[in-house]
Amino acid sequence: MAGRIGAVLTAGRVIIGPMSDGDADPVSRRRRFHVQERLALIPADRWIVDEQGEHVFQVDEMAMAKLNAFILRDPHGIEVAKLQDTHPEEEDATDIMREGRSLGTVRRSRAGLVHRYVFDAADGGSLEVHGHVGRYDYEIRRDGNVVAVVSKKWSRAHDAYAVEVSAGEDEAMIVAAAIAIEAMHIG
Repeated sequence: MAGRIGAVLTAGRVIIGPMSDGDADPVSRRRRFHVQERLALIPADRWIVDEQGEHVFQVDEMAMAKLNAFILRDPHGIEVAKLQDTHPEEEDATDIMREGRSLGTVRRSRAGLVHRYVFDAADGGSLEVHGHVGRYDYEIRRDGNVVAVVSKKWSRAHDAYAVEVSAGEDEAMIVAAAIAIEAMHIG
C-alpha cells in the first residue's frame, strides 16, 4: 500500500508524511498512537494522534496546572483517563482513573540499577513491562501475552514515540500507562 500518509506529533504540531508498508501490521490488528516525549511533564494542550493522523486523545493542560493531574480527553472533550499521584507515601506509584474510579496503579520498584514497572489493574489482573523503558523499546504483557508495544522505531520525530495497542484492549488506559511509565522513568 505505497502512498499512504501518516502523522507524528512533535512539539505540539502534527507532522504529516508518507508511511511505508512496514508501518502498519494488519495481521496483529493493532492501533498505533504517536506520543510526544515528556508529555506528562510539559503543561500544554497537545494531541495524541493515531497512524492516520486523526486526533484521538487531547492532553488537558488546565488540569496539569490546576489539579496537578494529567488528563486525556477524547475528541469530544470527555475524560477517558486521568493520571494522578494519590499515594503521597509511595513516590513510585501513579493511579490511572476514569470517571472517578480507579482503573489501576502503575508502580515502579527498584533493584539496584534495574527498574521494574507493573500496572496493577483494579480488576485484580496485572500488566508487566518487559524491555528497555529508557530507550522506548518495551512490551506491556498480560499473562505473558503482548497487549502493547512501545517503540521509537515507528516515529518520524526524534522527540516522539509510538504506543501500539492490541485490538480489544482499553486504548486510553494503555496509552496512559505508557505515559505514566515514562514520567516515572525520567521524573
